[in-house]
Amino acid sequence: MPDWNAQGERILAVGSARSSSSSSSEAFAAVLLDLNGNPEPGFGNGGAVKVDLAPGQSDVATSAALLGDRLVLAGKVPSTTGLSVSFAMLGLTASGIPDPSFTVNGSATQVNFFSGN
Repeated sequence: MPDWNAQGERILAVGSARSSSSSSSEAFAAVLLDLNGNPEPGFGNGGAVKVDLAPGQSDVATSAALLGDRLVLAGKVPSTTGLSVSFAMLGLTASGIPDPSFTVNGSATQVNFFSGN
């Protein structure tokens, strides 16, 4: 990542983290590291963030972008029935907290294209 929040360049990795021992219970996850690979203590919980957008489902963040002072994670969230998958975006503040001003409805939004996968 470029110099974000005047802290210098950083490494950002996104994906998923299990909320329990079940592989079907995964959440959006991100970790912010300095250039030496050390977790950034001011981001999330010890450098890591986990946000479960659809409890009991396999949520996966696949990409990230900077939008001003906000970090936006994008990925997929299966429906509660598992029959369809929605595109999802989550806004995070510079400290790794879900940003309630990201969308009209809060920190995340989901769109199900064509009611399918």
